Amino acid sequence: MVIIIFIFFLLISCNSNEIDVSEKKVFRYNEISGLQSFDPLYSKNQSHNWFCNHIYSTLVKLDSNLNIIPSIAHEWKIKENGFIYEFKIRDEIYFHESDKFNSIIKQRKLNSNDVKYSLDRIKDISNASPGYWIMENVKEINVIDSKTVKIILNKKNPFFLELLSMKYCSIIPKESEFIKDFFQFPVGTGPFKFKYHKLNTKLILIKNNYYYEFDSLNNRLPYIDAISISFIPDKQTSFLEFVKGNLEFISDVENSYKNEILNKNGSLKEKFNKKFNFNKSIFFNTEFLGILVDHGQINSNLLIKDFRMALNNSIDKNKIIKYLRNNIGNPGIGGFIPKGMDGHIENFKISNYDFNKSKKIIDNLKKTYTLNHLDIYTTPNYVDVSEFIQNSWQNLGIDVNLIVSPPSTHREIVSSSKASIFRASWIADYSDAENFLSLFYSKNLSPYGPNYTHFSNQLYDNLYNKLYNIDDKSTRIKLYNQMDSIIVNNFVIIPLYYDQIIRLTQKNVENLNLNKMNILNLETVKLN
Repeated sequence: MVIIIFIFFLLISCNSNEIDVSEKKVFRYNEISGLQSFDPLYSKNQSHNWFCNHIYSTLVKLDSNLNIIPSIAHEWKIKENGFIYEFKIRDEIYFHESDKFNSIIKQRKLNSNDVKYSLDRIKDISNASPGYWIMENVKEINVIDSKTVKIILNKKNPFFLELLSMKYCSIIPKESEFIKDFFQFPVGTGPFKFKYHKLNTKLILIKNNYYYEFDSLNNRLPYIDAISISFIPDKQTSFLEFVKGNLEFISDVENSYKNEILNKNGSLKEKFNKKFNFNKSIFFNTEFLGILVDHGQINSNLLIKDFRMALNNSIDKNKIIKYLRNNIGNPGIGGFIPKGMDGHIENFKISNYDFNKSKKIIDNLKKTYTLNHLDIYTTPNYVDVSEFIQNSWQNLGIDVNLIVSPPSTHREIVSSSKASIFRASWIADYSDAENFLSLFYSKNLSPYGPNYTHFSNQLYDNLYNKLYNIDDKSTRIKLYNQMDSIIVNNFVIIPLYYDQIIRLTQKNVENLNLNKMNILNLETVKLN
């Protein structure tokens, strides 16, 4: 640790003029988690979504304020009381130049058949796309003409447009169906196109000179020439590369060095302000503990509501934010819907920190029940928070173990209902609160859906089904509040904190806009 900090300060003191600057404007960043696929069908994590956002386009997209705006479709109509969506495709959208999907015409325009083919791929259950649920409500997709596509739903869905902005719904050329190695050399219509890839080492994307978006002065986007993505698995090493000027930005602050660069109030220390740009924003991400409330589980104590309440109320979430997070984030004293999203409730008094109340509940329960030991399943990046929770529960007189697994193993344990208590995050796929509330709908039980707690409540299910028939925003928010209250009052999850986005960038980076879903959009970025 001492060596790393010494190197950090040494590098900070170096003259930035010593860093070689290419004639090309290349935006460099690191992907710690790597990229398992270039196929948008499997874009279930942030690194994959960022890649797809660079190279592919969707029918509609979200602007920096998360409003739906045109993308491939320049206009659309919603008909038959929300059951039919008709999209008009722009005229001048070209797929990236490629020898792979057409040996005679190396470039062609996107048409309605490409849209239908791409969305049908999601619907095809044999493709096993994690985004299958997006198209589960789609009855059929019809091509009206080369520039018009009609999507017919089985039931109305007021947030269907937001679903279509997800990267699962990226449009690819229909010819890819017949090209075995297409996704080794992927082709889209996005602002950047594939150039080079070396597994676990480097990925290069270059500017798409035929991209269909322009700025307000009618200059074609993007401004930069290329994106260079490295795959350094260690956060400390990645950060040192940023300090040396070899990366344009980092989007997270590792625990091992956060105290060196951040004040306790979550701001950048003054001595670094001249070196880096620092931005912080609300993030639609709730960090929580999930509790399996399935009657088939081994630890029956967790089926007792008062026991779950005592666990929640014994955790001082303000201390987690202050001492473990350097005030990055907001304490989880509200519901499951994250701070800043429509439907978020700021404070639930029933779940506020009260250690004495929790201790009294546990002591009373011990008179009737034998309290079994608890296992908290977590990942290496969250051991500090998990140890804080472990200590809080041990002070109640409960034996608590931590079971730490790599992220992939942890996901498998949770989805297969082998973890009674598990640390988890839920990052918004789209900006409607339904995305969060779907985790507790009884028909979404894992492993076939995201209901990892196996919570089942008839009133909750009835309210959830009502959402699909309500277009009025204020009425929907009231339903969101009611549903979130049911979750909190049953203590099936313990909200720990509502996360925030942290971005450090070099001083030459401009227009790297933040948004509450942490979408990395580089089409308007400038390097000066």
